[in-house]
Amino acid sequence: MGAQVKEFRSYGPYSYKIHGQIYHAAGPLHPPTGKALSYGQLYIMDTKQTAEERHSVAPNKNCDRLIMKSLSKLLAEINVFAKSYKCFHSDVVQC
Repeated sequence: MGAQVKEFRSYGPYSYKIHGQIYHAAGPLHPPTGKALSYGQLYIMDTKQTAEERHSVAPNKNCDRLIMKSLSKLLAEINVFAKSYKCFHSDVVQC
């Protein structure tokens, strides 16, 4: 996480305190040659194609395709990070 984490022992719900800045390293916009899309790379695709990519991953094989398509569409519409990746991709394509 990039921050110093201090855990507390208590009888209540699990909690911890973070000191310092939190950051997350984002992967590349495009996968290496021959590798499947993953994580943020899925946000730059059409939502139907994204759902198909997610469904092709082994743990997702038994998931309902219609639900996966609906979730992909919802993510594309409301997720701030999805919008950022899409915007970044548009800028790269124009160059």
